[in-house]
Amino acid sequence: MEGVETEISGAITPKWQIHAGYSYLHSQIKTAANPRDDGIFLLVPKHSANLWTTYQVTPGLTVGGGVNAMSGITSSAGMHAGGYATFDAMAAYRFTPKLKLQINADNIFNRHYYARVGGTNTFNIPGSERSLTANLRYSF
Repeated sequence: MEGVETEISGAITPKWQIHAGYSYLHSQIKTAANPRDDGIFLLVPKHSANLWTTYQVTPGLTVGGGVNAMSGITSSAGMHAGGYATFDAMAAYRFTPKLKLQINADNIFNRHYYARVGGTNTFNIPGSERSLTANLRYSF
């Protein structure tokens, strides 16, 4: 497997943070005991990218959003899963220095995609559907 991975993150302003990443991977099985022995390498997308940003609206309130994108993958059995992008969002409120509430919305447009493909009837794993989670954290 050969490739390159790069990330950049920083503050655009004191209240606005950004993080971006990109990965290019070239995977190839040169010899295998079994002609269908693709291991996991053919199931790795060639291109993947992410972008995430947060903004501190008030001293207690932070909002953010981002996108994760992957190119398509193909199994040795010839099954193909197309590329996809999912969008996420979050909001967090710090009530006190020790108490924080955060709500995350993942895959907010409910994009249907396959995280893994295998054969016609096996090992085809759908990606995560839209979800909403809340986390209340108290530090002591």
